[in-house]
Amino acid sequence: ANLPLKDLLDYFMPTIVDWTQKSSSLEEPVVVPQTPEQVEGILGNVLNQEAIQIEDIRSLCEKILHYSVKTRSPKFANQLYTGSNDVGVLGELLTTVVHCTTTTFRVAPIFCVMERKLIMGLGKLFFGWENADGILCPGGSLSNFVSIQLAIHKAYPDAKKNGLCGGPRLIAYASEEAHYSIERGCSMAGIGSMNVRKIASNSEGTMDSQDLEKKIKEDLEANFLPFYVCATAGGTVYGAFDNFTEISEICQKYRLWMHSDASWGGGAFYCGKQQRDALVEGIELSDSVTTNPHKFLNIPQQCSMFFVKSCGLLENYFSMRAPYLFSQESVHESMDVNPGDKTMNCARRNDIFKFFVAQQFYGTTGFQKMVANFFALRDYFVDEIKRRYKKEKKKKKEE
Repeated sequence: ANLPLKDLLDYFMPTIVDWTQKSSSLEEPVVVPQTPEQVEGILGNVLNQEAIQIEDIRSLCEKILHYSVKTRSPKFANQLYTGSNDVGVLGELLTTVVHCTTTTFRVAPIFCVMERKLIMGLGKLFFGWENADGILCPGGSLSNFVSIQLAIHKAYPDAKKNGLCGGPRLIAYASEEAHYSIERGCSMAGIGSMNVRKIASNSEGTMDSQDLEKKIKEDLEANFLPFYVCATAGGTVYGAFDNFTEISEICQKYRLWMHSDASWGGGAFYCGKQQRDALVEGIELSDSVTTNPHKFLNIPQQCSMFFVKSCGLLENYFSMRAPYLFSQESVHESMDVNPGDKTMNCARRNDIFKFFVAQQFYGTTGFQKMVANFFALRDYFVDEIKRRYKKEKKKKKEE
């Protein structure tokens, strides 16, 4: 028989609290190493025929937590995120309790409007866009994929109905240091990974704008259709930031869609003007931007935002006008508050509530302080590496 949620929470809360305390301790190992075969043994029979007692479920959950990676640990740093935002965790718990899909205004009125208002507000705060549009996606790779789809739609509108067969050969451009999701996205979109031109980068990982323009000219001479450039704000290896102003000038000159992938480097949007300009000056000239608060603000996974400068493009491309979902019976049920018709997803996970709760708790000023602390830690880390290097070098010289 089902137990009331209150009873389940009361019973499991000590396990949750104990886990959060242990996983935050410097004394605890980040992970207890196990082979895949050992993990299978720990899980046991995952498709049990009969129900097991609640006490046994708690014991099993405690065992699973013991062998899980302690991402809350101060010693954890991996896959470009670290730690956990406890206020965001609270928002995640509340999201699960609410249990709704942010597809239509009818089923999730407050969260659909919340997503629209935050996208518009952040679009203005980050980029100065007065009428920003956008959507939350399940990860930065999918956000980048949306940018490719919109760029195709703008360059070759017939593709939505007729596909790419018989159309022009579309060519995309990305730095050799760009995230692999661009190449994968072009493959998924039917463009083909071989039609993604890898642009040279300098020793710091920044895209070579001259090489970009050179390759665009070569493709135009071959009667191909250049349509899309992906700039990067915070490369996955070097952490490099491309020159967005130079790239934008090239994109405008040849009428290409400019997307900026700030999945990792989006924290720069919260920096003071001097540091922000040093990192992302010109990013507001992009047609679209991806950014992941689950990285630079430690909002619980996943929280990825896709921004687009031109309002209405998402709806024009993705809308299928399914009448059983997106009815127009009320003036309140406009597509503007029905995000499910502006994305590939039908059922959409509510990823906005946890960000909203964190935003309200910290405020933009609190987020700015958080990011400033990250940069201060970076500076300390770099200085410490240099200091130790000089010390080791001096020691070897003396030997």
